[in-house]
Amino acid sequence: MVKKERSRWSVEPHLVIYIDGHTLDGMLAKILKNDDLHGLVPSISWLQDERERNYTIQKIFSLKDTKEIIPVLVCPDDEDLSCTVIVAEVHVENDVVYWSRLGLDESPNEFPQTIGNKVSWFKGLPVYLFDIKQYKESWKQIKSEEY
Repeated sequence: MVKKERSRWSVEPHLVIYIDGHTLDGMLAKILKNDDLHGLVPSISWLQDERERNYTIQKIFSLKDTKEIIPVLVCPDDEDLSCTVIVAEVHVENDVVYWSRLGLDESPNEFPQTIGNKVSWFKGLPVYLFDIKQYKESWKQIKSEEY
C-alpha cells in the first residue's frame, strides 16, 4: 500500500499511498480529471501542527464499525488542514477496511474538529477495500516519516 518515491511537488522521496498499483493522488487526478490533485501527500507524515497531526493519527488508528471521516491526503506546501485535504469515509467490518467515499474537505477553518463536516464527495470512484493488518502497517510506516 505504500512505496517510497518522489511525488510531483516534493524534492525528497517519501512514502506514497498506492492502491491497485497506482498512487492515490495520481489515480484521483486521472479519474477526476483534476491535475491539482496530483502531488498531494499522506496526511500524517506531513502535518506540522501537533494538534492536527494527533487528531489525524487518532482517527486513522481508531478504526470502528461506524463511519468516520479521515484526512488521507494534504497539500505538501502548506502541511496543514487549511489547504487541499482529501478525506475518506472509513469503516471496518470483518477485518476489512472500507473507504466507501473520497472527497474534498470544505469545512470551516476551525481545525481539526471540523474536518469532515462539509465534504464535496467525488463521483465515479469505487469503494476501496484493504486488509486491516496491511492497512495498519502501511499507516504505521507513513506515521514514522516526518517532514
